[in-house]
Amino acid sequence: MNTSASFSPDGKTIVATLSYQDATNLYLLDRKGALLRRLTRTRGSDTSASFSADGRKIIFVSDRSGSPQIYMMNADGSKPERLSDGGWCDGPIWSPLGDKVAYSRGDGTGHHDIILQDLATGGKIQVTSDSGRNENPTFSPDGRFIAFSSTRQGRREIYIASTDGVVQRKLSDIPGSSSTPSWEP
Repeated sequence: MNTSASFSPDGKTIVATLSYQDATNLYLLDRKGALLRRLTRTRGSDTSASFSADGRKIIFVSDRSGSPQIYMMNADGSKPERLSDGGWCDGPIWSPLGDKVAYSRGDGTGHHDIILQDLATGGKIQVTSDSGRNENPTFSPDGRFIAFSSTRQGRREIYIASTDGVVQRKLSDIPGSSSTPSWEP
């Protein structure tokens, strides 16, 4: 399994999930795909990694503690620290300034909520609350809003919320199912 590749901000390196040597860990590759360094060494699966805007940190998902949680480490693989505090966490995304991380956290009952975490204070805001499966968060370019997919009205649709969660609305009524939103710069 080779998945979840993400370029560094300078475009010179890639962090990717590789199944290699009996584990699914994160590796640093050059632009041509040559292996530069193994970044994680766990028996769990490490995936969904991305660099911070300054290229000094990497966030990722790991099930090393039993269930998928959000972790952050230095770009060289040192000092991994767990950011999330339980549930089934996935889809971490950096804010444009790199001072916050948003992710989806499931509670085991089928509900998933968007969590916004301040990296300086560790404080968390639950942006959505018990309204279906809210997943795939992504920040607006100015960092003021988060777009995400939600099943709160049955089918999967795209919603937008202010980062404090006070304002939330469906973006449009598109037939079918919509997921994995992305902002244009």
